[in-house]
Amino acid sequence: MGKVLIGRLYHSFGVKGEAKVTPNTSFPEERFQPGKKVFLSKSGKEFVESSFEDVRGTLREPIVKLAGIDTPEEAEKLKGYGLYLEEEDAPLPDGYYRLEELKGLVVKNDEGKILGTVDDVFTYSKVPAVKVVREEGKPFYFPFLMGDFISKIDLDKKEIVIHEVAGML
Repeated sequence: MGKVLIGRLYHSFGVKGEAKVTPNTSFPEERFQPGKKVFLSKSGKEFVESSFEDVRGTLREPIVKLAGIDTPEEAEKLKGYGLYLEEEDAPLPDGYYRLEELKGLVVKNDEGKILGTVDDVFTYSKVPAVKVVREEGKPFYFPFLMGDFISKIDLDKKEIVIHEVAGML
């Protein structure tokens, strides 16, 4: 099994080597817990093992203290690093998906017409936006909202079925 990105360190905080985190999970209360083993990586390919000594702050902006990081200068050097868990340590309930699993899926409308392929998923707002690249023409985007825009996600068939809305394409 692989590793799952749960957040990204973006700024040192205080004088004890703590850092603020931008979470990349719908379950921060489960993922960010003192004592939990975590992996640090700048690239998502090479990992250094650590653990959370302490976690505080809010669910939207956790403040973490990593083992072995004891000064603001050490914490600041980790700015931009991703925090990862082993996939088996970050289970998902039924009906939830890891956003990185959506990349490369074929997007079809309710009638079965292929609209393009998922290129990326942006999490800059409260509702993630899915970027779809088409063979011809400009890419289009839709909100990651089950039921409202997404009819079905089938990871086995590698496809997403969406409700095509006038003006979307």
